[in-house]
Amino acid sequence: MTGELRESIRAERLAEKWDCDPQRIRELVARGELEGHNFGVRGLRVYVDSAIAYQARHAAKARPSPPRAPKGPKVKSRISTKGYQEAEKRTKEALKRM
Repeated sequence: MTGELRESIRAERLAEKWDCDPQRIRELVARGELEGHNFGVRGLRVYVDSAIAYQARHAAKARPSPPRAPKGPKVKSRISTKGYQEAEKRTKEALKRM
């Protein structure tokens, strides 16, 4: 039998790398989205090249950031803190008289 050996990794180890449940890896193999093989009592192993190809197929497409509005000059508030406090005081007094 001729052919090259394909590197493989335990399903549990791949799940750790991808931060997912090992059952998810098994499901992907069962659906044919990942290629793997059973290896005795050690369980399921996934071919590394298959995992890399899966990642490439499902890579998030980089979206350009929406353009930002240009920053304008800073405008100081027309009401000073003191003026605001005086207006608030007058409003409270007017409400008391009602």
